[in-house]
Amino acid sequence: MKKTLLIILIALVGLTVLYVVFNLFDAPLSKETFKEEEVPPATLDKSNGFYVLWALGEPLGTDITSDSVIEKYRKLVEIGPNGEPGFKNFDTKAYKEMFRQSIGNKMGPFLKAFKEYGRVGKSDLCAVVLAGKNEISPLPAELKVLLDRYSMMIDRPVFQDFSLFNYEMVLPNLIAAIRASRLFSAVQMLDALEGNWDRGVSRLLDQMDFAKRAIKGSRILITGLIMKAIMQNASDSLIALMNYKDCPNSVYEMILQRLTPLKYEEFGTENAFKCEALGFAYAGVDYISQDKTFGMGKKLIYKLLMQKNRTKNFFTQFFREIIRKEKESPYLWKDGELKWKSPKERFFWWLNNPGGKLFIEMGTPNLFTVVGKSYLRKAIYDMIRISAELHLRYDPNKPVQEILNSLDSYRVLDECSGKPYKWNDRKQLLYSIGIDRVDNGGDNADYQRLEGMDYSIPVILYVK
Repeated sequence: MKKTLLIILIALVGLTVLYVVFNLFDAPLSKETFKEEEVPPATLDKSNGFYVLWALGEPLGTDITSDSVIEKYRKLVEIGPNGEPGFKNFDTKAYKEMFRQSIGNKMGPFLKAFKEYGRVGKSDLCAVVLAGKNEISPLPAELKVLLDRYSMMIDRPVFQDFSLFNYEMVLPNLIAAIRASRLFSAVQMLDALEGNWDRGVSRLLDQMDFAKRAIKGSRILITGLIMKAIMQNASDSLIALMNYKDCPNSVYEMILQRLTPLKYEEFGTENAFKCEALGFAYAGVDYISQDKTFGMGKKLIYKLLMQKNRTKNFFTQFFREIIRKEKESPYLWKDGELKWKSPKERFFWWLNNPGGKLFIEMGTPNLFTVVGKSYLRKAIYDMIRISAELHLRYDPNKPVQEILNSLDSYRVLDECSGKPYKWNDRKQLLYSIGIDRVDNGGDNADYQRLEGMDYSIPVILYVK
C-alpha cells in the first residue's frame, strides 16, 4: 500500500514538473509588437498645458507658471543615474491632500447644486444653472483660483501628456480636472443666459477645442477618458443653450463656424491604446511577480506558468485589432466583431500558459467600452453642428426632415450606420443608431451601457 502511494506521489510530482517545464517553452515575440517610437513624442517645454493639469490643486497663492512648480512636475519623468524614474520619489498622498486642503473642500456645495449637471435628457441644464446661480455668482475665492487655472490650461495651444511608458506611473489629479470643467461650463452658461451669449458660448467652444487637443495628446487611457468627459461637458452645455428659447442666431452661426469636422485623432484612442500595451500590458507581464497587490499563490502561478512572449503576443494582437476597429467606421464591422473572446473559454485552457491567460483576463474586456465612448463623442459632436444649422434654417411650414436633407452639415454620415443621422419627429431628437447598429428610435437611457442604446440629442425648435 505504501509502495503504491509512493508511486502515485512520484507520478504526481513528475507530472507537475513536466507541466511546469512545458509551460517554460515560449514562442518568439511577434514582429508587430508595439515600439515606443510609434507614439508621438511630447514636449517638456513649460508652455505645455499638461503642467497646468498637474498644478490645478497647488496651494492658493502659488504661481503655477513658476520654474519651481514646472520643475517639480518635470522631474516625474526624469531618469536617475541608476535608471530610477523620478516619479518613484513623488509623494502622491501629499499631492492629493494638497488639492483637498486648498480647493477641494470648497467644491462640496457647488457639486450638490449642480448634481444633475451633464445628464442630457434627465434635466433642463439651463434651469439647473440658473437655480444654482448663488453658488457661483460671485465665485468664492478658492473656486475663482481653480477657474483661472483651468482657463489657463484650456487656452494653452499645446497639451501633450509626457507620462512614461510605465505601469506604475503616477497620474495628475484628474478628479480636479473634471470638477473644474463642470465649474467652467456652468460659469460660461450663466454668462450666456444673463445676456452675454457670444462671450459665454465662445468660451465653451474654447473648451471643446481644448478637449480635442487633449484627446489627441493623451497617453494614459484614463487621462484620455477624462478629456472625453470634458468634451461631454462642453457638448451638453452647447446643446442646452441652443435649445433655450432666447438663444440668438449668432450662437448657431458661431457654433457652425467653429466646430470644424472632427478628425479621428480628436476623438479616438490610438495613442492611449498603444501606451496601454507598452506601459501596462507588456510591463505588467515583465514585472508581475513584483506586484504587491498579488498574493503568493498568484505570484507563483505567474512566475512558473506564464509564457511571457505568448502573453505579450496576445496583447499585441488584441490592441492592434481594437485600434483597427476604432479607426474603421462601426457600420463596416462584421456582426460580433467587437466581442471579447476569453482565452479561458475552452475547458483545457489551463494546459498552456495558464498564468498568462489569467493575467489577460484582468482588464482587456472593458476596453471595448472605450471604443463605444469614442463614437458616442463623435456622434454628439456631429449632431451639435447639424442642430445649429437646423435652428438657423428652421421653417415651421416645412417638415424637419425636408430641411435636414438640404443642410450642408447633414451630409456628414453617422459612422454607426453609414447613412445620415436620424430624426425622431415625435420626440424632437437627432440620433445615431449606436455601435450595436440597432435603431431604438433615439433611446439613450444609459450612457454607461453604450450597447443596446442610441446616441441622441434634443433639438427643441421654437417658433421665433
